Amino acid sequence: MTATTPDITTHIRCLAADGHPHSLTTLRHQLAAYPRHLVDAALRTLASQDDVQLRSQEDQKRLTEDDRRAALMLGGTPRHLLHIT
Repeated sequence: MTATTPDITTHIRCLAADGHPHSLTTLRHQLAAYPRHLVDAALRTLASQDDVQLRSQEDQKRLTEDDRRAALMLGGTPRHLLHIT
């Protein structure tokens, strides 16, 4: 069975449902079974929802190379953190 964007969106919501910001680096590791382009599509779908924020890491010095690679580009800005309220 092939995963779909709605399946991955649901999986992301389950992983990040605690109301705290989650690193995309960590989430991508947890979602490693899915192709990146499908995870990106799910994140973009979530970003359009009222209870979801995709933010950049404010302190850019804290970012690792893994964080930079895991970022999702939205509006020309790399986003590193997912927060579902």
